[in-house]
Amino acid sequence: MNKKKLTEEELQQYLEKGDCSSLDSNNDVELYKTVFNAINEPESKGLPTNFADNVISRVEAKAEPLISLRDLQWAGAVLVAFLIVVLIAVPILKVSLDLTFLNFLWQNKWWILISVATVALIQLADSKLLRRIST
Repeated sequence: MNKKKLTEEELQQYLEKGDCSSLDSNNDVELYKTVFNAINEPESKGLPTNFADNVISRVEAKAEPLISLRDLQWAGAVLVAFLIVVLIAVPILKVSLDLTFLNFLWQNKWWILISVATVALIQLADSKLLRRIST
């Protein structure tokens, strides 16, 4: 069979005919097979109670991520361009930079590191818990 992506209707037609041997094995085909097998079984067996949740989690897993690779590339390019402009502008404009705040940061580096790590850990735990509770 050719490698074109089948529509839902085409998948349904193949499964209704019972001609599954020519279909490529992928998640969509397997999901349709599971649904059709469950429909054909007696009601006592039916679909598992968490079937809808499993389908939703698979669909969400295929959803586009919040930040795409292209967005990250653009952000990186803007940051690099900004740094290049600053590195070129400082010697040309002969700007004297007062870097005394760096001493404060260096003296408190462990507190700052622990604070950032704690916030990141709370964010990670929160996102995992919210995902687990919502599903």
